Amino acid sequence: MLGSRAPISLPLALFGAAAFTILAGASFNIQDQKAETVLLALLAGVLAFGAGVAWRYWKYATGAGVIAILIQLLAHHFQLGDRSLHINLAGLAALGLGGMLFTIGYQKVTADIHGRVRDPATSWPGPTAPASCPRRGSGWKRCARRRSTAGGAPPTPCWRPWSRTPSS
Repeated sequence: MLGSRAPISLPLALFGAAAFTILAGASFNIQDQKAETVLLALLAGVLAFGAGVAWRYWKYATGAGVIAILIQLLAHHFQLGDRSLHINLAGLAALGLGGMLFTIGYQKVTADIHGRVRDPATSWPGPTAPASCPRRGSGWKRCARRRSTAGGAPPTPCWRPWSRTPSS
């Protein structure tokens, strides 16, 4: 039973880490902002998150990240010595990292689901195998009946995954 849950634990951990970094980044990004600069900080945060989501397309991600940093600098009137600017830039970095972790987790979950849809034999072993299968409880994908043909023909599977009828 543990083996069937193990492949999903990494994506769930990535989603948890993404949620944590997004929440931390959002709160760092908005810290010490005045009412007139909150919208700029929000726009910079959305761009930083978008840069993290699009990290595989590095040209777009780099552009969005640079624009987010420039918007944050504009919100602080380009005062590089401002202490809250450094905290806000750390928040932008955390939002970008959260977007990247979210994308990686989503891709792993999607690949796992696609693998289960393509090959239902490995996803749902056991009770769906026909009663004529000699190794019914051990996973019906590996189960095969021998044909009595000359020439060493490969074994015929006991079960066809899509038709759900025993092979003849």
